[in-house]
Amino acid sequence: MLDENGGGMAGNDLRTLIESRIPEHRTASSRVPLATFFYKPLLAGPDNLTRIDCDRNVAFEETKQFALQSLASVAYQINTLARDLLDMLDLQTDKISSLTSQVDNIDVVVNIHKEKLARREIGALTTNKSLQKQPKIIAPAAQVRRNLLLANVVVINALHTSSSSYSSINVMVAIERKKELLKRKFSELFKFRQHMTGSFLLVEPTQRYKRTPIDFSVLDGIGH
Repeated sequence: MLDENGGGMAGNDLRTLIESRIPEHRTASSRVPLATFFYKPLLAGPDNLTRIDCDRNVAFEETKQFALQSLASVAYQINTLARDLLDMLDLQTDKISSLTSQVDNIDVVVNIHKEKLARREIGALTTNKSLQKQPKIIAPAAQVRRNLLLANVVVINALHTSSSSYSSINVMVAIERKKELLKRKFSELFKFRQHMTGSFLLVEPTQRYKRTPIDFSVLDGIGH
């Protein structure tokens, strides 16, 4: 930074630059009495006019020096004012950059706070799940071989031949009872087999009983 005489910034106060420095340099450039430089020889008196008329070359050189001095003063004031304006723009740029950084930091802090609140609300809606450990399934050391149950097929037709000592009615009743008993035993045997092995027992299907008329000729020899 340069001092005040050099036209630079003596401090970092932007308000001082805008309110005092720039107006002072602007008014200082307007205070230069340019007319005095040009008309100073004319205001000196009649003797000087006579002398100027006699020596025009000297008057021209003196007038040229005054003009150059005035132009140099104006250029200096313009340069000083321009440098002050550039310093003001630099200060404003730095200030805007600082404000931008602060806004970015505040944005990051706000986002972090929102994330914390969101995680807290999600955690409040969740519950801890208790996991129960189940015992492991261990295979037995010795494999036990199960004996398969074999069902023998009973031929129902073999029951039709009964002893000749029973009457025809008793024979029919006995046959019906035997059939019901065998059906019940077969159903229990199938259920037990299915429970033990987990599969259906493959048994040769029995022939369904067909009802046939009774032949009473077999009873002709009874009672004679």
